[in-house]
Amino acid sequence: MLEFWTAFSLFFLSHAVLARRGLRRFLTQWLGEKNYLIVYSILSLAQLAWLIEAARDAPRLTLWLWRHEFYWLPNILMPLACILLMAGFTVPNPLSITPWTKGFSPVKPDLIVAITRHPILWGFFLWSFSHILPNGEYPIALLFFAFAVFSLLGLPLVDRKRRRQLGDQEWKKLSENTSAIFLASAGFWQGRFAITRQSLTGIILGLALYAALYWLHEIFFSIRPSPPF
Repeated sequence: MLEFWTAFSLFFLSHAVLARRGLRRFLTQWLGEKNYLIVYSILSLAQLAWLIEAARDAPRLTLWLWRHEFYWLPNILMPLACILLMAGFTVPNPLSITPWTKGFSPVKPDLIVAITRHPILWGFFLWSFSHILPNGEYPIALLFFAFAVFSLLGLPLVDRKRRRQLGDQEWKKLSENTSAIFLASAGFWQGRFAITRQSLTGIILGLALYAALYWLHEIFFSIRPSPPF
């Protein structure tokens, strides 16, 4: 259990420290914005892999009884989660974690950005939330619950950071047809969005990622993720 809590603490502390304004500014000036995001993503994935492995090896305590029907939840939500995660890296979006600006239109933003201006955070939330119920053992359930909360807490934090960087007037202009809340944008419901090559690329890559994760799940976790039919 010591390894789990060490990995757990380092994962969340490192993200809190790297998000600090002064340190991030220093690192982006030293590495460049794109290189910083690449290094940050690699570090996050490595820590995530260690944390999941430590949770798998930790002693277990049953919190609720497992039912095969619980597998329907990740099978329904994970394709969308993967699309949001991949599209978050392919669509232009100056308002979120990967602030690519080239090609972004505040009047008709990309479909994914119209759905939510924080697709990566929502993809991460759907992944973690969908895995809580099928994993009714401590510390696995705790881990996925913490990830879900961490994702939701990031929404106002990223909004505040981008608003500070862009200025109130520019941020309001760029975000008028988007929303931090999933599917809450008036621009989305009123059709003020564009289906671009980047969004189609994100959808295709997301579905490919889901297929790969589904196929690899049993290999890496010894669990066949198919629901009952």
